[in-house]
Amino acid sequence: MDLPVRRPFDLELTLTMGQALRWREGEEGWYVGVLRGHLIKLRQTYDRVEFRCNVPADDARHLLADYLRLDEDVLPVHQALLERSPDMAELVERYGGLRILRQEPWECLITYVCSPRNMVKNNIRAVEVLAAHYGETLSLDGIERSAFPTPAALEASGVDELRALWLGLPRHAEYIHDLAQEVTAGFLSLDDLRGMPYEEAKRHLMTCKGIGSKVADCILLFSCDKREAFPIDTNIRRALRAFCALEGTDSQLLERARDRFGKQAGYASQLLFHGIRTIAPNGGRTLR
Repeated sequence: MDLPVRRPFDLELTLTMGQALRWREGEEGWYVGVLRGHLIKLRQTYDRVEFRCNVPADDARHLLADYLRLDEDVLPVHQALLERSPDMAELVERYGGLRILRQEPWECLITYVCSPRNMVKNNIRAVEVLAAHYGETLSLDGIERSAFPTPAALEASGVDELRALWLGLPRHAEYIHDLAQEVTAGFLSLDDLRGMPYEEAKRHLMTCKGIGSKVADCILLFSCDKREAFPIDTNIRRALRAFCALEGTDSQLLERARDRFGKQAGYASQLLFHGIRTIAPNGGRTLR
């Protein structure tokens, strides 16, 4: 079973550059992951994405088209970005096949709440440990993975039990449990965030424990269709300086980046994030 894609499209780059943490490379070019409670295998063959899934094919097609944004034409995004910032040309040329995933908001929320002061490998471990302990077991082609747990499952676990899983910092367990309570009680509606203006949605998220500016922007960009969100971390600070000659405090950089890139700020942030980790601006040498 497969799906057509609009080129440029790079499945490997999209799945492995750090937006989502639960995709694993398998044999023969397959990537294995769990998406909205379904175990899925994907691989790209030029202008198509081949897939296998433990749900009916038509359901999987709709799910994957939405997740990978296969209905979107990325070329107008490139054009708009280059008109506002010609210095992004090298990154667009090299990594134009990158797509911003449309992730499930709850899993995205918990993934990024666990990220501050947590190494990527530890953050991956935290997400997988939560799934293994509280998620449903899924099977496909002899592979077993666990679905990401529901808010109700994590609320029922209790803070002490979550803390014993060593999810990163001790306070990560507290944040996870608090957020599970907020969602199950209806105080935090993740689906409603998509309908809010960007600034309102960000303010709303930042009222929750454990969610600062960067984490809020990650959640909004990767799961709530807020293309203007611009997460800032150490890599982005370096990239803005190296590729765009922009410096300042995080609040200044956020304002300057959104002014520079406009509605494509989120897409620009991911090109910058990948670029600063893989190429140097002086001739394309690998950064160490």
